This record gives sequence, C-alpha cells and structure tokens, in this order.
Amino acid sequence: MLYPSVKKISTHGRGSGRSGEVGPVDTPDFQEIWRRLEEIIGSGITVRTLARGVPNYLQWLNEGIAVTTKRGREVLPREWFEDVWKTLLAAKILPLDQFPGRARYRCTAISSILALLPYVDFTVHPRIALFLVDHLFSHGELSDTFGVGLLGGIRFRGNADDPQLVVFITGATLGNTDEHQASHPYRDRWEKGILYYTGEGLIGDQTMTKGNLALSSSIKRGNPVYGFQKQAANQYRYLGRFRVEGVDEEQQPDQNGNLRRVYVFSLRPQAPNEKVELLRYLGSIDDEGPLEDGAAPPTAPAATEKTDTRVFDIAGAFPDLLEAIRTRGFHYEPWQVAAYVTALRTKPFVILAGVSGTGKSKLPALVAEATGGEARLLPVRPDWTDSSDVLGYTDLQGRFRPGPLLALAREAAANPERYYVCIVDEMNLARVEQYFAEVLSRLEDRHPVPSGGFVSGPLLNQRLGDSDAEWAQLGLPRNLAIVGTINMDETTHGFSRKVLDRAFTLELSDVDLSAWQRETPSPRPRIAWPVEAWYPRAIRLGGLPDVEDVRGIVQQVIATLTDVNVFLRHAQLQVGYRTRDEIALFVIHARDLSAYFVTVAGERVDPLDLALQMKILPRLVGGSNAVRRALLQLLGWAFDGKPRRDEEEADSVLSAWHASGRTGMIPNARYPVTAARLALMWERLLDEGFTSFWL
Repeated sequence: MLYPSVKKISTHGRGSGRSGEVGPVDTPDFQEIWRRLEEIIGSGITVRTLARGVPNYLQWLNEGIAVTTKRGREVLPREWFEDVWKTLLAAKILPLDQFPGRARYRCTAISSILALLPYVDFTVHPRIALFLVDHLFSHGELSDTFGVGLLGGIRFRGNADDPQLVVFITGATLGNTDEHQASHPYRDRWEKGILYYTGEGLIGDQTMTKGNLALSSSIKRGNPVYGFQKQAANQYRYLGRFRVEGVDEEQQPDQNGNLRRVYVFSLRPQAPNEKVELLRYLGSIDDEGPLEDGAAPPTAPAATEKTDTRVFDIAGAFPDLLEAIRTRGFHYEPWQVAAYVTALRTKPFVILAGVSGTGKSKLPALVAEATGGEARLLPVRPDWTDSSDVLGYTDLQGRFRPGPLLALAREAAANPERYYVCIVDEMNLARVEQYFAEVLSRLEDRHPVPSGGFVSGPLLNQRLGDSDAEWAQLGLPRNLAIVGTINMDETTHGFSRKVLDRAFTLELSDVDLSAWQRETPSPRPRIAWPVEAWYPRAIRLGGLPDVEDVRGIVQQVIATLTDVNVFLRHAQLQVGYRTRDEIALFVIHARDLSAYFVTVAGERVDPLDLALQMKILPRLVGGSNAVRRALLQLLGWAFDGKPRRDEEEADSVLSAWHASGRTGMIPNARYPVTAARLALMWERLLDEGFTSFWL
C-alpha cells in the first residue's frame, strides 16, 4: 500500500565537485505530470487521503483517474488535474478550499493523488494545503501554510509536549565551513546524511521547553517535522521532512562566548517513496567534505516583498504589520492584532476595552499607519447628550455645521482608495445610545454596492437646505470604520444591549511588562493594503457568495450558540440572528489569518473562542439569580463542556484558573479565553454580589 505521507525530501541534487548547492529541478508542465502519474499509478495502487487516511484505490486512464472507495467508483477527469496543477504552479501554495472550478468538489482525492509527485508536498494543519517543494517560502507563507508561531528557529503548532507539526530553520548549507559567530551561536552541521541541529536558546544553558520540547516530543509522536534553510532575507528553501531520531547534550559557546549546555537533535531526512524515486533527497549527500556550521535561525520576521495589490495576500502582508507595530515600540500578542483586524473586516464597529495605559487607542492608529490608512481621533466629552457634537447641527443663522464624524465620512467618500478609521476615544464618558443613536442605526442598514463593499443610508435625520444637500445625503461609506475605546470606572457609563449587539468588543487588559525594546525597522518599503482587503465577504450569512465553502464553520457556530442559548435563556439574554451571523462571519474571516491567531509563544488561540468572549460575555451584567445561574452554567460549559450547578462544582474551574496565574486563558480548557473571563466574572460575583464583563 502506498502512503503519500512518505515524502520526497528535496529537489536539490549534487553539484559538480564540492563547490556548493544546486538549484531546484525545473517543475514540469502538465504533460510531464500526467506521464509521471501514469508511471506511479500504473495498473492500480491504493493511497490514503491526507487528513483522515481513507483508502482510495486508483487506476490510471487516458481520460482521467478512476477512484474507488467504499461508496463507489468515479472517474476524475484529466482536465480537473490540469486545472489544479496550473493553479498550483501559479500560487506555489494551494489550500484545498482554493482548488479551481469543479475540482474543488473532489479536492480530497485530487490532493492525495498530486501529493504522490516528487515536486509536491503537503501539510494537514492548520488546513490541508499542497505546496511546490522548490518554492522559496517567505516568512508570512511559513506561518500561514503551517499554522506555526512567528518567532524563533523552531516553530510548532499545538502544544510543545504534543505538537501537531514542527517547522525548523537552519543555516547549515553545502560549501565551506564558516567560523563561529557570536551573534549567531548555533552550530548546526551535517554528518553522513544526518543533520545535527542545535536547539533554541541564545544565552546560558538551554532548557527543554517550547521549541526544544516540541522537537523532543516528535521522537515518540512521529508528527511531521519540516525543515527549511534560510537563503536570504525573507527566503526559506524547503529541505523536506525529517525524522527526529534522538537528542544529545553538547558544550557550545553562547552569544557572549561562554560555554554552555545545548541540545543537539539528530534529524534524518525521511527516505523517498520507492515508487516515485525520481529525485535524490538531501540525506543521500554525505562523505564529500564538511558542511557549513549554520547561522542562527531568525528570531524576528523579515519584511515582506512588495505585493501587487491586485492579488493582495493579507496573510503574506501580516508579518509586515506586526513588525511595523513592534518597531514603534508597542507590543501586542499576534492574536490580538489578528482579532482586531478580523473584527474590523467583519463589521466596521469595534470596541477596545481594558485598563488604562494598555494601548487601546494606539492599536487602531498603528494598524492604520502600517497599512496605508488614515486614523482620526474623536475625543468624547461627558456633556454629549445628542448627535450634534458628532454629526453636526444647524446654527442660528440656518447654516449647517458638520460634526467631525460626518466630515470624516465625506473625506472617506471622496477618497475611496484609502481606508479610514475614526477612533472614538473614551467612548463611554457620555451615553453612547444618545450621541451615537443615528450611527448605530445606520450600521445595521448597510447594503452592498456593485463595485464592492457596503454603504449605509444618510446619517442625518434633520432637514437641510439645498446648499447643504450633500451633507444630508451622506451615509457611512464603505471605507470608513469606527473604533471605540473605553475605560470602566466611576466616571463612565455602561452599555445597553443595543450597543453591545452591534459591536465586537476586544479586551486588551493582559500585558507583558517585560516587553519594552523597540525593534530595528526593516529597510524595505511597506505596502499599503488595498481598501478591498477590508471589505467583508457579507454582512449576513445569507449573503455569502459560496455557502458550501464555509458550511462546516457555520454549522459549528450554530451548534455552539444553540448550547449557549440554553444557558442564557434563564436570564432572557439569548442571542439572535444578528449575533449568530456576526460570530460565524468572524470565524470565516479569521481563516485568512489563521496562522496569526497565536500567542508570542506559539500557542493557538481559537477564533470561535474569541468571538464567544467578544459577543456573548458583555451581555452578562448584574447579580440576580438568573444571571448567577447563567454564568455558572456557562463557566462549566466553557471549561470542560459540563455546566456547573452550584458554587462547589465551580471550584474546580476557579482552581484551574488560579493555577494558571489568573491569566486571560485557562490552559486545556474547551474555550480557554472564554473560560478565563467567566472565571473572573464568577469570582467577582462571589466577592461583590455583582458582576460584569468590564474590568
């Protein structure tokens, strides 16, 4: 039986003599691909699908490839394979949900067949994707394709002691040996086909944590381990899959030149598939002179290359955004920035909450600056009681005086190629329902326009003269978003359901006080995001152009919210269609940045978990028995799927939260972020007899 998971290692062959490296073998056209598949499949073989391992029996035919499963037999036309191959050649990396045309309906079988080719490898996590082995990966592509963290030479998906996959980066190459560099103390080396790879940690004895633990855990787990070699800034050449055979300790100098203990992992390239041994793999190169002691894997993302905005790749541009923020001296978790961007792409109304001084008003300004947008600050005054200070008013002479938000809406409408953000600072110093009533209403009556995006009806309800007709007809343009920042103290007001139902609320209270250094900015110019990158796919689930592509996500969200409504019904706080649609659309949009919903340490953060916290928990306010019961049941459900019935049963959740340091996530919980916030709210209810989402 043939398994596609037994992979070809590299397209790199032996050069003449000992002089160095050889470029990748040219990727063939489809005629050659079809001939290769005929050689591989022959009269018939059995392969397993990439994710679930379902056996498929294959037979090669002139007109296509016959696939037989338990459910029957179907001939997949040659044209489908040709379309997919051409798309893969153009894209270099091709997730299954981006298969062209009708081939998408049989993407599982087609991907497992194309994965037999020596020019192709694949990953199952975070989603199934094929990629060309001769493609030079950018930093963003590594993160997006494999769903790993953003930093370090060893990056992993999942938990370090139970990784789904590991990606490592080495500087070890063919050629002359470089002398040890103090700035890059790692000494990777090749000996007889084995890569001896130094673990991570620049100074002092290395510890068996994070990336080192992930590689060590791979010895027994056997999870995929993908190797890459740094070629130049933002260029990583694929070396192939490796098997971690063991780990030893050595003495090597650290970044300061002091001897210290390091872990050295023995990494053996996996043998090529016997049926498709068309190219030599890297592990066959040995006994021909020394291999270079590798430089350190990169510890910071390189700037992305200039991107054609007509084919803008938001995931590829995202590392540039994160770097731009860090070079300004601000530090946010990658998932916080990804959640903010995703929320804004889902609905142009986001509320940033948290304690004072956590960078709430700075985040939208930094994102706008780094993406080529425009941010304007609108400070709220406590004496605002209607919309005149926001939208404008007619003076005693009958002249209309536009407010700052209406003026910004006109500027945005006049510059449709630029994205604008209005930062409503200290939003709850006055009652939002009073001074923002018209804006809240118009957010819900937006409609699509033929050229893309969504616009609203007129913001003003008052009659104006002919000379002010332009202002009277002005609504929310498609390139304007509103971001409110709030603090919760004795000088501020709470929020009504009307406001909470219309916004995504992102909490920014957890801070890392040890992060303070500013990164050196990249010399490369940054790319302005096209305004279309901010347009939502739809504002209602019924408006999605391709339902089949997201049906699984929608069904998961509906099932989750059905459970949630059972608990919220006690307090008459259950969610409706608007909340259902916005949570589902948030999770759908989050797929575009799936690799960046991670902590700095590389731990995954579930977008659905964040959406539950943002859209469900803010409505839980008070100290009544109904709120108490709903909170108690939600707490247990979010922690382990088992609703709690009394205080004693809730103690186990509080204990787990306290054991984690009362942080914003409870490790190993069903919904770590939501469970941690519920634990905080429950503890406050016990101590004070009253609780709310807000700090």
